[in-house]
Amino acid sequence: MSAGRTHDGVAAPRVTVLLPVYEGREHLPAAIESILGQSFRDFELLVIDDGSSDGSADVVAACHDPRVRCVRNDRNLGVAASLNRGLELARGEIVARMDADDTSLPERLRRQVEFLDANPEIGACGAWTVTTGRREGVRIEYPTRAEDVRCGLIFDPTLAHPTVCLRRAWFERSGLRYDEGYVHAEDYDLWCRASACFPLANLGEVLLRYRVHDASVSERYRAAQQASVARIHRQLLAEMGLSPTDDELVIHGGGRVGEPVPPLAETERWLQTLLEANRACGRYPEPAFGRLVGRRWLRAANGATGQGQSTWARFARSPLSRHVPLRARLRTTARAAARALRSAR
Repeated sequence: MSAGRTHDGVAAPRVTVLLPVYEGREHLPAAIESILGQSFRDFELLVIDDGSSDGSADVVAACHDPRVRCVRNDRNLGVAASLNRGLELARGEIVARMDADDTSLPERLRRQVEFLDANPEIGACGAWTVTTGRREGVRIEYPTRAEDVRCGLIFDPTLAHPTVCLRRAWFERSGLRYDEGYVHAEDYDLWCRASACFPLANLGEVLLRYRVHDASVSERYRAAQQASVARIHRQLLAEMGLSPTDDELVIHGGGRVGEPVPPLAETERWLQTLLEANRACGRYPEPAFGRLVGRRWLRAANGATGQGQSTWARFARSPLSRHVPLRARLRTTARAAARALRSAR
């Protein structure tokens, strides 16, 4: 539904900003203010209060801007169910996600709407973020090209959930909704399924301040989130014809938090397996998939410097290194050699 048309007799905005909140009173005012201060004005802010008891609903009620509306769940349903309810109630052609503890930069909506208008083949787009709160000023850059976003999903969610703007009708037409079974990774699962239906992309600019704090989902529910991510990884790998062992799944996920990194030789074997599987099934576009594996190999080599002087030699002679840009390959090899010389003295 485009701007200017009506929905149930009410003029429909171009964008619905969908903001679920549960016990989020502390940071909610700043999140709402960042949306009301957008340079793009044709939107509604739809807040789904998921049964909060801390007065979050009072914060929303205190906003007298007519673009703000709040729907309250009778009980706590969880973020996936709340988001699905929000998608059903949204009136905008584009749905922009927002979290109650983050803040959007003033040009966010304008830049993303312009991007979608200029790229009619893209079904959803995210953007880069910068951290605030407990960890300040860390810039997080996501792949921008659609083929890199699609390939990257094999390892990680390549769109930052609170930055995403999606075409509501496209998701409805494809039957795409959040799956409550993927606890605290419902967005990752959704992007994986959406990428099979239409291209996804990111804007290469920071448009959101992402708050890092002890009460965030990734901090409080890390174990449940990791279990959901492991399920997603198994499914994606099965679609490539692979049945990883538990150890291979750990390597695929980048290792266990707080434990030593996997031996570089094991990582090399697994990444080679991924390349060969993709050559056989053609699921992910090349050369984008090769570039992705190259970046993963480079990251593994940089993280394995404590495994001895043979690390740099293994990195340099591995066929995987052909997928690493020459400048990065030379820089990594030189750093590893310098460390080896220092340790030998």
